[in-house]
Amino acid sequence: VGGGNASAVVFSNMSKGHTYKAAVRAVNLGLQDPSKDGVGFGGGSWQEDMSSGVLAFMPPTVPTAFKLSPWFDMRVRANWSSPAETGVGSSSVSNLDANGYELQISNDGFNSDIDVFVLSREETGFTSSVLALGVVKFARIRSKNIAGSSPWTNVSKAVVMNLPGKPSNITTSLTGKDNVGFVAVKVQFLAPFDTGLGSISAM
Repeated sequence: VGGGNASAVVFSNMSKGHTYKAAVRAVNLGLQDPSKDGVGFGGGSWQEDMSSGVLAFMPPTVPTAFKLSPWFDMRVRANWSSPAETGVGSSSVSNLDANGYELQISNDGFNSDIDVFVLSREETGFTSSVLALGVVKFARIRSKNIAGSSPWTNVSKAVVMNLPGKPSNITTSLTGKDNVGFVAVKVQFLAPFDTGLGSISAM
């Protein structure tokens, strides 16, 4: 393959998870010895690749089940699952599995204000530092290895909130019997002024 001053050749459609090594020699038309190197070609000595070879692999696929959620004490929490395909096929070379993740968290939908976090391949969750109350955060993630990166996940968003305050003015009173003959008790209270920016629901 190649000719003249060629110094590189690309081989495509190689099998993922296999290690490949190469040997190269120069040939010309100067030797016509069919008993050695083929009819019509003269070949010099082979030069072998003396390294350990190269493992054929591809970028990993997208992480799955990505979600950003409000978390305690004015934080947000990102969770995801590992990609279905790490890019190395059935290879057992663990350090070339999905080498890690790149997580982006933004205030403005990734226009300019972006925080980037590089995470190891063992991680499937990330909790932010304390953030400004009431801010909407946008997040996305992609997996990476030496071959490149997966596409980004869909964007997930969450509002930064805090725990709500206590209800007040709680009173209980009897209201007679309910429709099956038991004594009915009425509980009244005022909702807390500080809702933590979330909706209050029954526990």
